[in-house]
Amino acid sequence: MWTPTQAIRGWVRRQAELSLNGQFDQVRKDAERELRRALQMWPADAVILGDDMVAGKLSAENVLVEHTFRKPTILGGYLDATSFLPGDSCAVTVFVEFAEKEELSALYDDIYTGPMKDCISLHEQPVLGRVKIVYTQLLGMPKPVFYRFYGRK
Repeated sequence: MWTPTQAIRGWVRRQAELSLNGQFDQVRKDAERELRRALQMWPADAVILGDDMVAGKLSAENVLVEHTFRKPTILGGYLDATSFLPGDSCAVTVFVEFAEKEELSALYDDIYTGPMKDCISLHEQPVLGRVKIVYTQLLGMPKPVFYRFYGRK
């Protein structure tokens, strides 16, 4: 037989378990709802080409993405260089292939200087054939830069 104290402790324990289970169920439902919303927002025809971090050496070219598109594709993406300090600078170059040429030609070539409060955004461009995205830190201490590039039809 239980003492009154044991009975109260058992009741409190059951109430706490029921409350926690209800909270965990709500968190799980919220997470599932957010995942469904995110999947609906992301275009079904989009493909992540590169999603990583680069911490290269000064003046060294780092190939972030090299991909060949068989069909016309919209290329877009961004780099997070918000850790750049005054005096830090980098170059981002997007090379594309033309059918008649052996070497790649620069589609986009820009130099960015810190400090930066926003990410570097690669404006969406239609591409076809081989594409190569190169990042080079030109000045300052090498810093990690996160990036994400995508292609969509």
